[in-house]
Amino acid sequence: MSHNTKRDREFACMAIVQAQLCAPDSKKKVCPKVGAVATTKDGKLLGSAYRGQIKKGEHAEYTLLERILKNQKHDLAGGTLYITLEPCTSRNCPKIPCAERIVKARIARVVYGMIDPNPKICGKGIRYLEEHGIIADRFPRNLIDQLEAMNAPFLQSVTQDKRASLSSEKAAPRPVSNERDSNKYYRDSNKYYKDKDTNEKKRLNIQSQLVKDFEQPVYDSIIYGKSNLNVLDIGCNNGRHIMARLGDKQEVQKIIGLEYDQKTVNLANKEFGAGKGKFYQCDLENDNLANFIESVMKKNKIQSFDIINLSMILLHLKNPYTIMRTLRKFLSFDGLLYIKDIDDGLNYAYPDSTKDFERIYQICENNETSGCRKSGRQIYSCLRKCGFKNIKLERSGLNSIGMNRDQKQALFDTYFSFIMEDLKIMRRRHPSDEKIKEDYKWYSAIYNSKNLEERFHEDGFIFSLGFMIFTASE
Repeated sequence: MSHNTKRDREFACMAIVQAQLCAPDSKKKVCPKVGAVATTKDGKLLGSAYRGQIKKGEHAEYTLLERILKNQKHDLAGGTLYITLEPCTSRNCPKIPCAERIVKARIARVVYGMIDPNPKICGKGIRYLEEHGIIADRFPRNLIDQLEAMNAPFLQSVTQDKRASLSSEKAAPRPVSNERDSNKYYRDSNKYYKDKDTNEKKRLNIQSQLVKDFEQPVYDSIIYGKSNLNVLDIGCNNGRHIMARLGDKQEVQKIIGLEYDQKTVNLANKEFGAGKGKFYQCDLENDNLANFIESVMKKNKIQSFDIINLSMILLHLKNPYTIMRTLRKFLSFDGLLYIKDIDDGLNYAYPDSTKDFERIYQICENNETSGCRKSGRQIYSCLRKCGFKNIKLERSGLNSIGMNRDQKQALFDTYFSFIMEDLKIMRRRHPSDEKIKEDYKWYSAIYNSKNLEERFHEDGFIFSLGFMIFTASE
């Protein structure tokens, strides 16, 4: 629960008591036990209800909002609704989904227990509320455990259908390069990295070490004076990035990492699993993300996370808003979101009389494997939309000024080598694309001739990349 007050807990417990009163709708269908409690904006109790209280099959929210409180002419505007299960988003006509009823009642905040395991609803009810300006918070973890135990038969009844639904998901085809060229803000899921990709693994290790000096002061400042911190690292890769920055900090108690490639996860656990780090395979863009994080928290006895780390991951996601909105629920009351991302609009190279570096920036922007290269500028508004209020741009722009030759070489290697590798991938994906062929031929010549590298090391040359670091809290 993001705002875990004593009164919140009391009303959440009251909703659970209501849920315990539920009777089966029928002998054939297993239905959830659901309770609901409503309060005014001042925190005064308005009423409570449970599923089937007045008529079998009627949802708890409908019973409370339409059958009980409406008849009593209570004003729900600005109030809070406590429900043990995520509200539904679809009903057979002419019935109205509970999520819509909540919005129409002008309720300001919903505190809920379980995510509905039904794949047709899972996460969509909470998403609908938040998209309509309603704050959504969770029950404390121990109360969710109680609800799951109470609803074990219901959870088991939908498990098989849920697995079938998840296994049938297919990845959407990627756009061809000309579609990407027409939209500089185009986003697509980008999961091309595998641990067996030695070139990409080497590049990421170089990048991680290079950027450490840029971001370590921010990490140090956000953990200063704190203790027993739980960290969630989204898109953790092989774990070395987050462990190099927070793994040896006495302020940090546990580090949980999520990564989509299972082999990479196995390597991370092999290297760091015996200590404070634990790593899990997870597709961040799966609708089941919230449930998965909950299961990991339960396994590691974590109530909430003090720091959620997203380092160079949002640019590779199709919908960062959905991810950040989901993650917000798992932050502790004074927890912090740490985001490092990129915006090529902040890139520059000088002098560049031949415009070669400018062309390279453009090639990078058009490569679908390089992610959304204007991602950085979108983060602030996305955070605001998700409900974060205390947002800071901690750092902006990593440049070669003040670097020694070895550091400059590392900067050169981490940026220009990945463009070469990405162009090879693009050629394999789009063998008939003439623009990609032309870019590959030109870049291969200038990169392999070492002319680009020589110019990069010339005295007085400045090269800057648009790394951006944000922190955000509620």
